Amino acid sequence: EKNGRLFVVGMSVPRYQFATDSEYDPGRIRELLFHKKEVTSILSKKQAHGLTLVALSAYNKGDLIKLEIGLVRGKKKYEKREQMKKRDEELALARRLKK
Repeated sequence: EKNGRLFVVGMSVPRYQFATDSEYDPGRIRELLFHKKEVTSILSKKQAHGLTLVALSAYNKGDLIKLEIGLVRGKKKYEKREQMKKRDEELALARRLKK
């Protein structure tokens, strides 16, 4: 977010195969097109609840690339530890059953 505008960072958009532009950067920062009311709504929710905007899916529609976005909450450290412990237990169980 910069000056009330939203951007996508870290997304690679490959060059159009029939394009002649030789200086194309697939990983550049791209501005997302929103109505002003949508931006204020998203930013207020993001700041009030400590959420993050994440691209859930991307698809083409005509000459535009559309993104489906979601407001998500990151995991806390204890949640990450629980998930790692659960995954390790499942892997150990799978190994025991395999023998």
